[in-house]
Amino acid sequence: MNRHSLLSACVSDQALVRLVRSGREAPGAHASGVPVAVGRAWVVIARLSDDVRIDGFEAQRIADLSQIERKFRGRAFFIRALRVKQAHLPSAVGLATHSTRALLESARRLFPLVGVYREPGTAGVDIGRIVDLSPAGFRMRVLNPNAEFDDRVDRFKYADITRVIFGGEYENTLARVAAIPFPRWE
Repeated sequence: MNRHSLLSACVSDQALVRLVRSGREAPGAHASGVPVAVGRAWVVIARLSDDVRIDGFEAQRIADLSQIERKFRGRAFFIRALRVKQAHLPSAVGLATHSTRALLESARRLFPLVGVYREPGTAGVDIGRIVDLSPAGFRMRVLNPNAEFDDRVDRFKYADITRVIFGGEYENTLARVAAIPFPRWE
C-alpha cells in the first residue's frame, strides 16, 4: 500500500499513527497523532502531545515521510489514555492539503497563528501571522517568545516549508497574549 492510500485509510479509521521522517530529524524523533486530512502533498494530524492529549494540528509533507507506523511502542497506552480523558478529535473541515499554498491559506483563515519549519538549514519554528500569499511564497509577521511581533515582515518560499503547526495550546496562548483575534470566531 502506498503512503497516500495508507494515510487515507488512517483518516477513515481515525487510527493513531507515528510519522517518521528519516534524514529530517534526529534519530528516534517522530510525530504521533491521528490523521484528519490527506491530500496530494500534505497530511494533517491531530497532534498527540507529550502529556498525552490532542494538541492542535501538525502538517507534514507526504514526500518526506519514511515510515507511517500503525503499530508502535506505547500506542495501546496512548489510546487508553485518550479514551479515559475523553479526548475528541478537532475538526479539519476547511483545511486544504493539495499544496503548500492551499494549506497555509486555509490555516491562516481558520487560526490566528501558523508555525512553519524549514528543514534542514533552519533550526526551530517561526510562528506568526501570514500577511499575504503569492504564487511562489508568502510573507509572515513573526512573533517572538514574548508574544511580540518583530518589526519586520519575513518572506518564505513554499518549497522551503517542511512542516506546519497550528491550533495548538502554545500557538493559541501566544495569540491570546498578543491579543490576536481568532479568525474562525469572527
